[in-house]
Amino acid sequence: MTRDNKRNQVFKQTMNVQYIIDKLQLKLFLKILSVFLLFISMPIQSQTVSNKHEVVTEITIQSTPAKVWNMLTDFANYPNWHPYLKKIEGKPAKGTQIKVTYKKTDLQDGTFSAYILDNEPNRFLSWGGSVGFIFRAKHYYRIESIGNDSVKLIQGEYWRGIFGGMYGKKIYEDTTRKFELMNKKLKDILENKSTTREKKKYIPFDVINNPSFNFQSDSHSSEIYRENTMFG
Repeated sequence: MTRDNKRNQVFKQTMNVQYIIDKLQLKLFLKILSVFLLFISMPIQSQTVSNKHEVVTEITIQSTPAKVWNMLTDFANYPNWHPYLKKIEGKPAKGTQIKVTYKKTDLQDGTFSAYILDNEPNRFLSWGGSVGFIFRAKHYYRIESIGNDSVKLIQGEYWRGIFGGMYGKKIYEDTTRKFELMNKKLKDILENKSTTREKKKYIPFDVINNPSFNFQSDSHSSEIYRENTMFG
């Protein structure tokens, strides 16, 4: 066998080995790819996200989209139930500026202004603002009907821009906790799981305006309250 023939034979053997290796690698790659595609095609059980760029939480509520929407857009009623937004001044109309007073710490409140960015009745509400490419934030509620008088409420917020991640890094853990607390509170109210004391939020105006009514002398004053229609 000539030297050239030997070289050709060695080359062919090398190519055959390389071909087998390539084929095995391709099979492995295809197998991994099929597992990945199967994984991403599975129904998402939870969309919870919590990082320095975005927080997304969700909860299932036995209620209707309309009742959830009424709770979220009744800004005047927020002080009566919301665990950390103490007051929202303004209307939930798209393009409207609002002023939000929130519980910053147990001893201190904070405020910020934002604009209503989206208002799709019974579906989507959001507010936020931006400073060009420097900073942009958006807080939103998405309501999804899942049948049997149940809805999925998705509450989220994201921070974008040059300083978005820096800002989000400071608050995302606390924000996640607050969102989950608010979701649970809303669920309890709409599913009538709140305690009687929590529901005693209002004294009817006709009672207050009655000259004979006295908060201190009326033995039943602590039992006088009006159920908000959205609790029904």
